[in-house]
Amino acid sequence: MSKKKVEIDIMLEQDKTWDVEVYYLEANEWVLDEDLSDAHFQTKDAALRYVDDLKKNPKIEISKVTERK
Repeated sequence: MSKKKVEIDIMLEQDKTWDVEVYYLEANEWVLDEDLSDAHFQTKDAALRYVDDLKKNPKIEISKVTERK
């Protein structure tokens, strides 16, 4: 099984939580997979730890991580 190429967006939301969203490049759509769907964190460090965990996922290859405020 080939890895799916994804991009990750890390965004500071209005409620001051950090939102991590995963986007499939080939399918041109946001991930709806329960294991990879977007997640919210209270701190930026927690969001970045989640991204580090995603990098270890054998199903995906992360091509880009973007941080937006």
